[in-house]
Amino acid sequence: MFREFLQIEKFKRITQDLLGENVRLHNAKLNVKAPHFGSPVEWHQDWAFYPHTNDDVTAAGIMLDDTRVDNGAMFVIPGTHRGEIFNHHGPDGYFCGAIDPETAALDFNQAVACEGPAGSVTFHHARTVHGSAQNTSDRARGLLLYEMMAADAYPLLSKEDWPTFTKRLIYGAETNHARLRDVPVRMPLPPAKHQGSIYENQMSSKRYFGFINKDAAPPT
Repeated sequence: MFREFLQIEKFKRITQDLLGENVRLHNAKLNVKAPHFGSPVEWHQDWAFYPHTNDDVTAAGIMLDDTRVDNGAMFVIPGTHRGEIFNHHGPDGYFCGAIDPETAALDFNQAVACEGPAGSVTFHHARTVHGSAQNTSDRARGLLLYEMMAADAYPLLSKEDWPTFTKRLIYGAETNHARLRDVPVRMPLPPAKHQGSIYENQMSSKRYFGFINKDAAPPT
């Protein structure tokens, strides 16, 4: 079912408009926030986790439930995909997968919630700063995420063999020509001490999300 969704014509057309004819799937994951729990995801940029030779990289989020601020909608800060790559390392120097909200030059008042009915789809660039708060409602929030890139965007860190790598091509033709662009990169090294999911990586980060206000964006 997850693979079949990628072949829906409208979704395919939008993805190729953003990334070009040849597109590779980086990964797919299901993010579920249970009622009155659903852990927050601290501010971060996906690019910090997996920099590539160029930044034609995006993530699509399919809302499996009606999504609002109170059940953990994702917030994005518009325009940050054109700016710097923020430090995602903790005070100990290890990668933690989160931006320090106290030191980053970010205006969190500009954050916009990605809300919508079940079936809505959002696309955000890999360099966009985003995060989400805890689910404070009595409704679940499920989000299916596809992280994708142009086929000629090659990862700067990879442990995959060639057959495994090429199996993730979803649209167009394969290429072994990496397209290089002058893009800002901070390597996710040394790796997180709690290496694993984003929740595990962020265990050592400073917290931002924790607000209970159901009607407003996170405070600064």
